[in-house]
Amino acid sequence: MRVLPFLSTLFFVMLSTVSAQIEPSQKELIELRGYEIKTGAKMDVLVEYMRQVLVPTLKEKGAREVALFKEVGDAEPRKLYLMIAHSDSKSFLNSQELHKDKKYAQLAESYNTIGIENTLYNRIESMLLLSFDRLPKMDALKASSTLFELRTYESYSEDANRRKIDMFNDEELDLFYEVGLHPVFFGEQIIGAQRPCLTYMIQFDDMEEHDANWKKFIDSEKWKLMSSKEKYADTVSKIYKVFLSRVF
Repeated sequence: MRVLPFLSTLFFVMLSTVSAQIEPSQKELIELRGYEIKTGAKMDVLVEYMRQVLVPTLKEKGAREVALFKEVGDAEPRKLYLMIAHSDSKSFLNSQELHKDKKYAQLAESYNTIGIENTLYNRIESMLLLSFDRLPKMDALKASSTLFELRTYESYSEDANRRKIDMFNDEELDLFYEVGLHPVFFGEQIIGAQRPCLTYMIQFDDMEEHDANWKKFIDSEKWKLMSSKEKYADTVSKIYKVFLSRVF
């Protein structure tokens, strides 16, 4: 008679553990901010503000990882990308109200009093991503990585986007690891301008590794098999990509 309550409790614990693996509260929120630099502006001023004031404050407020990237090449207008990995919604909400923190306000005074004649950027574009079940917390940024590829996959409908996310969760992300398309983060865009879509970042030592490992992926029999499955048909309607290098 005593065995049944024990088994019932054990089953409940096991079920709770399995469920927790896919709970949204267990997954990071990845905030990605794109700063379009005004032509002729002193980008270094913005970079140093981020390095010395913004990033340390974000980490104090709960951000687990913060990194700054710039676009590879000499495209105009120049653009900076700030990636913030929030361990929970509280961290994200805290990051939106830094002005209420007296310490931050003091440290950021010189930045916040920059006049209109010295404007640093045109606009800030933001997206908020909910991490995939397969990669609920971003992988570490490798010291050897000098090249980062940021990709966004648009879908023609919410269902198509969900099916593409399932493809990554169930099969494709495993193949990424296998062939050396080293993940940083994968997330569904829950706030942003391109929904329905997903966005991810992968990292490489250099462009040579990038090209070689993407070829491994495209030539893989596993990719050919999974991409031919009917359930994954018509899941991506447009792809955007940009190459980045890390500032810090």
